[in-house]
Amino acid sequence: MFRRDLGCAIWVLRNKPEYNRLCDLSDTTTYYSKPLSQYGFNAKTGEWNLKLFPVTQTDADVRNKI
Repeated sequence: MFRRDLGCAIWVLRNKPEYNRLCDLSDTTTYYSKPLSQYGFNAKTGEWNLKLFPVTQTDADVRNKI
């Protein structure tokens, strides 16, 4: 039986720069996942809660938000 979500990973790294790069990538994904969840993105289902996502109604609204 193949299990899709194991919940863990084992990484074998050859040197310190590889470890540092992996840490940077982890920090980056954590940083960018927070805004997505605040806008209603559910990572488990891959769906958006459109009530939390700010949708502009007119072009003037877009110009005001920039």
